[in-house]
Amino acid sequence: MSRTDNHAVSSKSLGPVQIDSIEELEAWLDSKGIDTSRWGRGAAKTVEALYEEIVSGESHLEDDPPRRVVSLVQVLIRRGDLTLIETEQEFSDGRRRTRNRPLGEKLRPPESYRQAVLRGIEEELDVPSERVHVLESTYRTEQTELESPSYPGLHSCYNMHILGVEIEGLPEGDFVTYEKSDGHAELVGKHHWSWQRYVG
Repeated sequence: MSRTDNHAVSSKSLGPVQIDSIEELEAWLDSKGIDTSRWGRGAAKTVEALYEEIVSGESHLEDDPPRRVVSLVQVLIRRGDLTLIETEQEFSDGRRRTRNRPLGEKLRPPESYRQAVLRGIEEELDVPSERVHVLESTYRTEQTELESPSYPGLHSCYNMHILGVEIEGLPEGDFVTYEKSDGHAELVGKHHWSWQRYVG
């Protein structure tokens, strides 16, 4: 596994923090000096959204150092020398945030990275798995740690599975897709896509 660390990854972690309610999560964040007053504004997500991540197994918290740990897939959807980039997301409450990155999806235990890739493509692009050609030879992993743009003040460790795919029948120009509600507190209702040259 290759590693790109903006902050040193500690070996002292005592494992996942047990969080059983939003109130416990708020207390933990406060005890670590993490100011959540900016959460739920602009591009930032809410405390409720982080709690749902934890409950679903998409992320967990660690105490030493305090951080959020996420396993996710980055899907490089190729068309010749171009890659499909999500330029912007629109939340269901009307907020918008700039993305400018390939399709990404958090793993949900006990999913494999390949299952998460296919689920992410179906959820965000409404494309069934039979139209997806997975380029297995492109698979690689990376780890990076930085302050989460979704949760300001909370450092996050991202364990990334990166995989290239090709998909038949996608629009050749810029396009928009809509995501169906799954009951999450922080629903992204609309995704904006563009084919771009991408190095990653």
